Amino acid sequence: LLLLFIKQTQANDFTWPNNTKAAIVLTYDDTLNSHLDHAIPQLNKEQLSGTFYISGARGELDTRMTDWRQAAKDGHELANHTLYHPCQKSKPGRDWVTPAHDMDTYTVNQFINELKVTNTLLQAIDGETQRTFAYTCGDTDINGTSVVNALKPLFLGARAVTDDGLNNPKTMDFHLVRSQSSDNKSGQQLIAMAQAAQQKNQLMVFLFHGVG
Repeated sequence: LLLLFIKQTQANDFTWPNNTKAAIVLTYDDTLNSHLDHAIPQLNKEQLSGTFYISGARGELDTRMTDWRQAAKDGHELANHTLYHPCQKSKPGRDWVTPAHDMDTYTVNQFINELKVTNTLLQAIDGETQRTFAYTCGDTDINGTSVVNALKPLFLGARAVTDDGLNNPKTMDFHLVRSQSSDNKSGQQLIAMAQAAQQKNQLMVFLFHGVG
């Protein structure tokens, strides 16, 4: 849905289509088995589509390629979340980042090449050529150099990690789309956020990880 929304808003003089008032985008990170086992069946049951940010080297992809291909056929977006999921190890709470996947040791060219490989991999799964991207750990720079402009030719849009998932379609930066973490929040809390988006005629982007 994120990809479709961005295509819609690229038209001049954006207005909400079909008398709608807002859009809610459900995004899921990290190629987890729980996406295939829980999230996608739930979405299919309700005839909803999700955006799934895929990290190409994660085992959940190579061992369940057929399932991810079926997810794409069911109408879900397979989006780019890098190949190795690099993050800046120097930031607080990043002890889990391995030296090989430390963005602090990357170059911008290395990072961009990783995105290109992942795009090629995803195209082999779903046949699509247009993608959105999600910044791993929300990190948008390498050693003080922003990667945002460098990745723009590869993606129609990119989802950031923020404290507020509300986006104004007329003024939003499509390569820094705001998102709201859904971790450890109740259904009532998420519904209230969706209602706030409706009241303000805005786009709300939710970010999920594991789905139990």
